[in-house]
Amino acid sequence: MTASRGVTSDPQKNAFDLDYSSRERQFPEGFKRKIVADLQEGMPQFDVLQYFGNQPDIFETYDHLVLATDPEGERIIGILGAKDFVRGSTRFLYLWTAMVVDRYHRTSLFKRINQFFLRQVSERNGGLPPLIVAKTYNPVVYNMFRALSARIPGATLYPDLEAPRQNPDMVDLALDVVGTLSANLRLDAETGLIPGGQRSVAPDFFPRMAMSSHARTNDHFVAHVGSSDQILCMVRLAPGAEPYVQQRIIRGADSRSAPTTRGWRLGRARGSKAPGRPMPTMTAAWPGWASPPCSRAPRVSWRRASDCTCCNVSAAATALRNARRPCWWCSC
Repeated sequence: MTASRGVTSDPQKNAFDLDYSSRERQFPEGFKRKIVADLQEGMPQFDVLQYFGNQPDIFETYDHLVLATDPEGERIIGILGAKDFVRGSTRFLYLWTAMVVDRYHRTSLFKRINQFFLRQVSERNGGLPPLIVAKTYNPVVYNMFRALSARIPGATLYPDLEAPRQNPDMVDLALDVVGTLSANLRLDAETGLIPGGQRSVAPDFFPRMAMSSHARTNDHFVAHVGSSDQILCMVRLAPGAEPYVQQRIIRGADSRSAPTTRGWRLGRARGSKAPGRPMPTMTAAWPGWASPPCSRAPRVSWRRASDCTCCNVSAAATALRNARRPCWWCSC
């Protein structure tokens, strides 16, 4: 089993630890119950018990798992689990489970989990797979895929809500992916809709549909997605995209410390904290930027503080606070 830890924090919340494990993990049953119980307590309106109860072997099925822990209370506050799939010549990473407890919504935690997760996957797989996939009832998840595709040159998004018709190659990929995930699922290729997709996992998990910061995304979900359905989300990376992923997405992870590799005990990395590592400065990569980006992010963030309505601390940008521009970093 491989395990890594990163230590990070959010300026408006308590510090949190990020721990990674590969498929060979062997969690005691008590620790698995603790993960589920902590998430349910932190997300009381969501049916976390049903989600994991319907998938009793899920912790053994994940190829990659990141757990976020509140070090003060030793509670699990976030999870990201994924599985590698290969079908013929198609290789993809399926983001299976992503949850963050209520009190860490609208903070940097989810973005930090994603960055840390992608870095661990890239290091262990010799790079990211060419296709990243999820299926979701949540517009915020699709919006994350949309932002990811916009930041990586040559990346292709499916479904592309701005296109009059979907890319035929991406449609073929989407059909293969859905068939790989389950023979019982079907896909509406033009909308990305998987009817009954949410019902097949946990029909009562979501108490409501959350809205993202992108109106077109919200409109698409409201128009097409019922309470039992999901949208397939895919980003295909172009050959040679790995350096851009490393620079624009992954490099911001764990700016306070580098992860170390140790054995896990009850799912947590033990030992002394990793030594601090200075964050690379990327100001030169962003011409015309006289100030750092969003105050919650390292300098590799793609938006300036003036573009963020919730973490804007710049007096000079006060006039822009009502613009309601989405901040990829903190999901405002």
